[in-house]
Amino acid sequence: MRRLSTSLLSILLLIVTFSILTHSSIAFTAESLRVYGKVEDHYTSKPVYNASIIAIPWRGSVEEKYFQTYTDSFGFYELLLPMYDRYGARCEYVVYVLHRNSSTGLIDYVPAVYPEDVSKGGVRESLEVNFRLVPGASIEIYPRRKFDIWYILSRTAPSWYLLTIVDASTFETPVLPKSTVVIYGEPPIYTVKQRLGIYGADIQFLSSRDLFMRNLVVVPADTPIYLIAKMEFRNERTMRKEILPVLIGFRGGPFILSKGQHILLDIRGDVYKLSTDAIEVLSRDLERRFVQAEEEGFYLGAEREDLRDRVLSNVESAKHLLPPINFNPTDSDLDAVRFQFIEEAYFNFRLLENRLVAMRVLAQSHSTFYPLFFAVFSIAVGSFLFEDARRKILTALILYVLVIITLYYIYPGFKIIMHPETKVVFSFFDIGKSIGLRPIVIAGSLFFISVIMLSIAVVVGLYFGLPRIYRPPEIEGKPSLKSIITVIFSIGKRNVKRRKLRSAFCIISLAMLIMVLTAFTSFSRIQGVVIEGPDSTNVQLNGCLLEKIPFNNTKVLSVDRFFVEGELEALRAYGAERFLIRVDNIPLNSSIIRLRTTTGRLANLYGVLGLTEEIAEELGLTAYLPIGFFTKNMAIALTESLAGMLGVKPGDMIQVSSLSGGVEVNTWNFTVAGYVNDAILEASDINGKPIAPYKLTGEGEYAPVNATEFAVFNAWEILSLTSQEGEVIGLSDMIGIPSVFIPINNEKMT
Repeated sequence: MRRLSTSLLSILLLIVTFSILTHSSIAFTAESLRVYGKVEDHYTSKPVYNASIIAIPWRGSVEEKYFQTYTDSFGFYELLLPMYDRYGARCEYVVYVLHRNSSTGLIDYVPAVYPEDVSKGGVRESLEVNFRLVPGASIEIYPRRKFDIWYILSRTAPSWYLLTIVDASTFETPVLPKSTVVIYGEPPIYTVKQRLGIYGADIQFLSSRDLFMRNLVVVPADTPIYLIAKMEFRNERTMRKEILPVLIGFRGGPFILSKGQHILLDIRGDVYKLSTDAIEVLSRDLERRFVQAEEEGFYLGAEREDLRDRVLSNVESAKHLLPPINFNPTDSDLDAVRFQFIEEAYFNFRLLENRLVAMRVLAQSHSTFYPLFFAVFSIAVGSFLFEDARRKILTALILYVLVIITLYYIYPGFKIIMHPETKVVFSFFDIGKSIGLRPIVIAGSLFFISVIMLSIAVVVGLYFGLPRIYRPPEIEGKPSLKSIITVIFSIGKRNVKRRKLRSAFCIISLAMLIMVLTAFTSFSRIQGVVIEGPDSTNVQLNGCLLEKIPFNNTKVLSVDRFFVEGELEALRAYGAERFLIRVDNIPLNSSIIRLRTTTGRLANLYGVLGLTEEIAEELGLTAYLPIGFFTKNMAIALTESLAGMLGVKPGDMIQVSSLSGGVEVNTWNFTVAGYVNDAILEASDINGKPIAPYKLTGEGEYAPVNATEFAVFNAWEILSLTSQEGEVIGLSDMIGIPSVFIPINNEKMT
């Protein structure tokens, strides 16, 4: 009986176990999908061993970010994937294949993906997916992220950027297996790609899981190809998104790389060409507006010179450091291109653009009150010549018309306001908006003609009509204003009759004087003409001052580099023995160096003043500096206000870093030697100008730095500073020797 019970229990357990296993197998089969296939070499049809097969969930909430398997020695693979997510929704997958060389770890085949177009859905059923891989080579791109890509007309990084492969002969996508990945970088989502007409398999699902470097491109091996980079920037001028393409080659030609080869490629030089091209296009448009302004009567000689010397010259300097002239720009070349040339050129371009707008606005606004002024002048001349009221009015009208016509031809504001496209808007400010009044828009010509007619009508009415309506009370013994004016005009008329020729010249001279004091004075405001006298200086030195013009084209770190070949020897042959220098910075609207204390306090400085012991003695600056300043190594002098802001005192260590785009590039340790007197900012240089370093304000004007924006160094020390590699680089690319003074001994001259 016991043996029978044991047998029945064993049979029952066996049935239960079999049913559980069968149910689990059915459930697993029902809730999983199977992706399988083979991976082969596209050209040899040989199986690709140990290729990574990566399935990435495209739809469905799955805990795993990806599922991965590898091909066997025959190139086969099999991958079981969940069919439903945790919420019961159907899952869809994107399947990538990636292969790396087992010995080097480098990618040696171009990745492939299925499906190529995910807009139609991913893999959602069990499916056989075979891949044919093309042998490839990898290119590691710098910058590594899209946030480091820069364009002069955009204040932000591109919203997306991609790199595509094109054939070197057709500049079209090369003929490759359908599933081959040809789009790299950080491309937009597939809906945006479709809208923009960008087609082809991309790497974004793989790189989004950090399974593929975003700055890596895999190209077909032994095939001449180019890369095309496309970036979407928001143009700050048009406030619209703009897609910019760049053709990228390798040392002036296409890429031809062997299987498994890996190279590094810096594309900043190619991307920076977009900025130089943009400034050149804007400059051509500005040149067209210059021509239009000159036709209106403006004189733009200075503006054309600034456009040539401060904009186009910087662009040309930048182009000489970029491909195709320089196929291998260094980091210092690229920094100079961006910060020293392109940004400087665009900054000066905007100054010129704003100046042209201001000139037109001033000319147009001045022209609105000129009719009233010249109406008064015409009435005064008519009253001066004649006593009869009719003759006065007739003379005033004729003279008024002649003056207005003359100004139309010589004063640009009249032509601007009379232009058919000029509109005058009366918005009534905020009061009109509060009561629901809409702005009134009228033609500029209609407005100006109305002002002309109304001005003469009001002046004539007031001059001839007001005395008949209003008569001031007469006070005995005090002459009235009318009688005074009458006597003055009577005396004038008698002189005119006696000396007709002299009076005619007098009236003409008076008219010319008034024209000068109005229209031509306005010209000086509009054109930005400023007359300055020479600055006085207490420095009495005999010698020759040589200035580097333009200073910002070359960083000068020594007297030898200040002169071209042969000049220094020639000067010494003529008796030049001493060369006095000081170090200055290029005026910028951004900080040049950064001070950092041991406690972490920071101060960004706009100015640097580097002095030698000789120049300090000659200029009488020694009294402003700490005692023994030039005898100490790596010394820095700060104003008391700056030192207080940083919380440092003499003897403290402080880090000085050069800045490039706000980023610390090189750092050195200095010792605070003491305090420099703020009055040094008011001292004069050899040329009589303030010795204080300058900066650029937000309005584009040069202004001296204040007491918390500069520091004093030993000129020779900051010129000889080296990088970590031992290269002499100086304190900053924005700092150098702007001038050299050669003292002349009077005894030798005699």
